[in-house]
Amino acid sequence: MSIRGKIVLIDKEEAHISHARKVFSDSDLFDRAEFRVGDALQVAREYQGIDLLFIDIDKHQYLDAVMAITPMLAKNALVIADNSLWHGNVAEGITDRDTVGIDKFNRHMFSSNDFFTSIIPLRDGVLLAYKLTES
Repeated sequence: MSIRGKIVLIDKEEAHISHARKVFSDSDLFDRAEFRVGDALQVAREYQGIDLLFIDIDKHQYLDAVMAITPMLAKNALVIADNSLWHGNVAEGITDRDTVGIDKFNRHMFSSNDFFTSIIPLRDGVLLAYKLTES
């Protein structure tokens, strides 16, 4: 069975992408990896039928990211977002920009009819959302 998937890694810092290239260079996935430097919200719009989206960007941008990229997600796609509990700040009602951003994102994901969503209280919280609808 041949897997034809592609892995796209996007970061605004060249140093991070360089590190990713080194990590992937010793794996069987290197030939399927595409390394992009730039704004993830802009670059991701170039792709359609995304099966897995991992979000770990500036916390106040999480909602913007999922709103912008949802139309590019395949039905049955998986969204994984790191830091969904944000050091417990979300539960404690802290109101700094990042905490408010994560809270808005979490509330959107749980209220959206497009996703079945859960948070795993692992480390700093990992949100998992399964896309139920066609874009």
